[in-house]
Amino acid sequence: MAEDPELKAAAAAKKPAEAKTSVRTKITNEARFFALQIVRNETYRKNLLTRAMTGTLPPAIESMLWAYSYGKPVKNIDIKINDQRTRELADLTSEELAERAKELSRQIIVSKQMQEQEDEALATAVATSVEQAPKTSPVAGSDPNRVH
Repeated sequence: MAEDPELKAAAAAKKPAEAKTSVRTKITNEARFFALQIVRNETYRKNLLTRAMTGTLPPAIESMLWAYSYGKPVKNIDIKINDQRTRELADLTSEELAERAKELSRQIIVSKQMQEQEDEALATAVATSVEQAPKTSPVAGSDPNRVH
């Protein structure tokens, strides 16, 4: 491949500022230059697009294209809320946080117990109202198993 001055300049721009160029740096720059020549080649890019469109592109390359296009997905999300409660919690010791966690756990248990009692009371009320509902007698000649 012919040497393109723009490609050489792009590869050299990545070169660390050193008084003396190391062999490793020289090899790295040559590899970068070679890679730039490949990816900027029109035929290669058309073939790459064809492989991508036909689904024959290796998954690692496809993932890399997505990462270069939209950025890599964030692995850690740091959420900071600057409200009064957050600042109060941030000032607590580990022991105080543990005590708050215990209290919240206790409140959740009490809330569940109250909900269960309400559900039981509702079930009892429904059962009682069904028992007290007037019983209708079947019409003479009708099938008692028939749904109306």
